[in-house]
Amino acid sequence: MIKSPKLFLLMLTLFAWSAAGQNDDSKPVLLVKWIAPQSADHSLLEQIRSKTDKLVEFAARATSPDTPTSSRRLWVVSADGAKNTALALVPGVRRPRWGSGKFIAFEIESDTNGDGNIDFHDEPSVGFVAESGGGVTRIGPGMSPIWSPDGKHLAYVSQGKIVVYDVVAKREINVDDPSIPGGVIVYTNKRSLASINDFWTMDMTNRRVEKLPNAKRKYLWLESTSRTGDDAVYSNLARTSIIVKQLTTGKTRTIVADKHVNFDPSWSPDGALIVYVSTRAPAN
Repeated sequence: MIKSPKLFLLMLTLFAWSAAGQNDDSKPVLLVKWIAPQSADHSLLEQIRSKTDKLVEFAARATSPDTPTSSRRLWVVSADGAKNTALALVPGVRRPRWGSGKFIAFEIESDTNGDGNIDFHDEPSVGFVAESGGGVTRIGPGMSPIWSPDGKHLAYVSQGKIVVYDVVAKREINVDDPSIPGGVIVYTNKRSLASINDFWTMDMTNRRVEKLPNAKRKYLWLESTSRTGDDAVYSNLARTSIIVKQLTTGKTRTIVADKHVNFDPSWSPDGALIVYVSTRAPAN
């Protein structure tokens, strides 16, 4: 029995502080997509939310640390698979995302803690490159970058918070800045596909956070869909093929398939091209 009121109050405060930290389930880890109102993505989000969608549970293998980092390149393939072109060599690149402002953002993995390994103990950084290629602009520590609907802002996670970067002004801006476009950011609190279960939205107009109804991992389809919402692109579990799926019919077509590691595809804004990561070296 605790006889000292001061000691009891201190212990109660510490317990409350600890419990609050442990129950902060809505802390963002993986950003799925920044969705504009009245868009095809918004329509799909509402279908998943109201359980009127016809999607199967999303199941695709995430990039793992065993993928060689030094040989990773960004490649661009046409939606029909007819043309496949190397864009840029970016060691450690993953999760490229194509914005409407003619830039491609991505994570960069590296050994930040100096233990000789690249794994989930290391903090990735965020960068972007012009869709025509060229040098990489590194923003700083962060992960899972996504584009605003207008392509002028990047949102990513750094130290457990959503950070917004103005690509035109080339600076980080406050998340309450009125210049940030509206819409909602869909995110989850886990990084591994095996443990992802809960999703939230952050309204970029008033920063209100709302938990989405449970739909397992179906919300992950949002980051794979084309502008029209008709098609989704993903890699197979072996990470050797890039596959396009018609969401209305369920039909699939493989547009990239070879002996190399191919993963993390993302649509261009017009739906004509797909950027992805590969360990394939360009032909001389």
